[in-house]
Amino acid sequence: MLGGVAQRGIFDNMRTAVDRIGVGKARQVNARFAAMASHYLFEPEFCNPASGWEKGQVEKNVQDARRRLWQLLPSFPDIDALNAWLEEQCVAQWSEIQHVGLPEAVSDLIEQGAPAFEAAVPIISQLLKAEMAEREVRSITYQIKAARFPAYKDLAGFDFASSEVNEAKVRQLHGGEFISGGDNVVLIGGPGTGKSHIATALGIQAVEHHRKKV
Repeated sequence: MLGGVAQRGIFDNMRTAVDRIGVGKARQVNARFAAMASHYLFEPEFCNPASGWEKGQVEKNVQDARRRLWQLLPSFPDIDALNAWLEEQCVAQWSEIQHVGLPEAVSDLIEQGAPAFEAAVPIISQLLKAEMAEREVRSITYQIKAARFPAYKDLAGFDFASSEVNEAKVRQLHGGEFISGGDNVVLIGGPGTGKSHIATALGIQAVEHHRKKV
């Protein structure tokens, strides 16, 4: 990626890229998008319709990579301080996940200072992070299915240039501030003005980034 272009890109079925969705992975790609792909020599791949979890998984992978690349690593004066920090992190993450019959056993091991448990702390920490990430992806997938959106839509696929809607206002709503304020959003317009697209995009944004049920 550094100093070059990725060989493959995964995209939503946005109207700026796809003119027509065919059977399976078949797509009639927009001429300008195809020209861009040919110029930069990358292979475009498009998500399946009404499969929001596919894009969610891509975004989650990007989020994980961003954290690995830019999150500052903690420093410790000695190995004892490192072990104490790892134990604290494991206990904190453990408390965020529901368990049956295990919390008391873990507490007993911590109090006893079992050598086997101390040696397993780094592994347990990684397993807990993986479990929490997987649960987050499954939760987003379930909420999108439960919402019964007519199709997966986001603002990236909305053509503001050919619409009379207030783009600044829509993007402000997309930020989700109205959710925390408990406000309602009413979209008014004639057929074909993009009301359903915008409403669906706001709902999917609420599920994927604000963990709200819609």
